[in-house]
Amino acid sequence: MDDFHKVGGKVKEVQEDFQASSKDIYKEKNTIREDTLQINELIDRVNVLATSLGSCHQVMPLVSSAEELNIELGKILSADDKTDSDRMFDLNSVDYLVACLAGGIAVLLDFLVVKIPKDMNFADNGKKYHQEGSSLTALFDRIGKNDNGKEQNWIKVLETWFKVPYDKSLHPDIPHMRPMNHRVFSLAHDPSLSGLLWAVKDLTQGTFSYIDESGILHIMKCKEGDYLKLFYAPFVWMGHIVSDIFTTQGIPIPGSSLLRKLQLGAIGDNEMTIGKMATYMYENGYNLKHLATMTISNAAIEIIVRLYYYLVKPAVSESRIMAEREYEKVMLNRKLHNMLLIAYSVSVFGDIAKICAYQGNPNAINVAIWYGFVKEAVKKLQVASRDNTVEKAIEYRHIIDENFKNLISR
Repeated sequence: MDDFHKVGGKVKEVQEDFQASSKDIYKEKNTIREDTLQINELIDRVNVLATSLGSCHQVMPLVSSAEELNIELGKILSADDKTDSDRMFDLNSVDYLVACLAGGIAVLLDFLVVKIPKDMNFADNGKKYHQEGSSLTALFDRIGKNDNGKEQNWIKVLETWFKVPYDKSLHPDIPHMRPMNHRVFSLAHDPSLSGLLWAVKDLTQGTFSYIDESGILHIMKCKEGDYLKLFYAPFVWMGHIVSDIFTTQGIPIPGSSLLRKLQLGAIGDNEMTIGKMATYMYENGYNLKHLATMTISNAAIEIIVRLYYYLVKPAVSESRIMAEREYEKVMLNRKLHNMLLIAYSVSVFGDIAKICAYQGNPNAINVAIWYGFVKEAVKKLQVASRDNTVEKAIEYRHIIDENFKNLISR
């Protein structure tokens, strides 16, 4: 009976909730009606603006609903369009011409100056070819030698001051290692950060770390370790590298010792692996001195492209807002590296042609050119994959500003 008397109170609560819901629904209807009126007013204004623009930069057809308006705005904002002021950051025909010219000059230097490290007879498919070496590398070879072709005293002094336990040229337990190739066996003779780390290890532990002909890493104990050498090991390593650069065989180019781990491929008549090819190239003069020769192709590209870029690039006005200044700097830098990528691409194709002209001799590879190409290609990929929302927003702002200027001038 008590429950029955409570029903009236519950009905009253339901009625109150219903009335509150009715008020909320009425408010939402009013809000929708106001929004609809505002959207219709916006559509009318957009249609008037589209009609007024006529043949201006961006033309949008008349729309009759909010859905059509969204579609047309999406088409405009997704279009790859720019103002004339933004198009100056794209490469033009002169830019392409200069970039290709720089790459072509690099190819000529590769053929006429870089060549191969030294004169050699190269065998291909049973035929032998005499190939001329680089005169510039030969000039570098004479540095540190007297008129009789012997090493000057200062090199011998450096060798005495910076003796290291890992400088072994012959050892009965290491087949195929001999004086002309022992530095490419030794990991500490690599002129790179990797070589420095191995040198510190060998100097402090009295070891000789090397990779054998089969690509296997060995660590040979030579003498008692001395961890006090840790404090001056980098200076000893650098002094020893400098003393070896000017010897007849020189120092391998960075990474050569590590390449000997790669027992892949079957290159040439002797079906050499990549590791054995690295040794073969070093034995035939592919060393740090020839790397200096190879970089003249890179120098030609960098000098020509960058000089042209700095001569023709517009000045960035410091009076503009920071966003605009940064946008211009980013786009100008992108233009520069696009030109460098084109130039290095041309030089890479030229180097491939040079290798073919030398019957596939691996000593004809210009590793400096390939390094420049890879570096610029990686930068291009980084630019293509990063978020460019800010640049696009600024370009859209420029489009809007240009359209309003055109509208006002009508």
